[in-house]
Amino acid sequence: MATSIRSTIVLLACCLLSFVTASHNITAVPIDGCSAYPGYDATSGGSGNFYLQAYQTDNSSVDGIGSSLQYSRGATQIRWGMITLGVRVDEAKVVLRCYDQVLHGFVATGVSGYTWETLQFAPYPYDQELMYLVDGGPAAQAHTLSVDGVEQEGVFLGADGVALWGFRYIDASQGCCGVPYYQLRLLGPNSADPNTGAPLQDGEFTGFLKIAAF
Repeated sequence: MATSIRSTIVLLACCLLSFVTASHNITAVPIDGCSAYPGYDATSGGSGNFYLQAYQTDNSSVDGIGSSLQYSRGATQIRWGMITLGVRVDEAKVVLRCYDQVLHGFVATGVSGYTWETLQFAPYPYDQELMYLVDGGPAAQAHTLSVDGVEQEGVFLGADGVALWGFRYIDASQGCCGVPYYQLRLLGPNSADPNTGAPLQDGEFTGFLKIAAF
């Protein structure tokens, strides 16, 4: 009987979560190329430098915080890395730019070196983080965004008409660099947990990533 009650509670919680995350009418329209990014120069085909900023999240204390970086380090080089979110507004921000229709980040690639690397999403729909030195996922795109029929000012990052993100706090002990951060993943089709069907991970909340000029 207790097992049945627990199962019912879990099912109700999952249904409620699906309702809450689907309670807003979100329309994201992709914008091809680099023209929507700050400082775009038609002659060079590239944008100026910018960063990603948390916007209208379900945890308002995170709004305004900028992009940061986590990576897996090998003996002499970085094996892969991902764009994350810091935990304070005043933290240094990872720099991004768009060039030749492709998003790049100025990211760690060696023991102490930084280079411009292509950013794209991981190939797993249930864990689509924005990564570098990884192949196979969809390209990142700028989007216009409308929430409940209200057009939002600026442009927002996503892919293929999806611009809603999941944000999850990660303790400093679990990262590469001894600092806490928010893990980011795009909540596109099939982003639910493939085993449980849960639309969000434990502690995860939703929001958007706005493209912000320095």
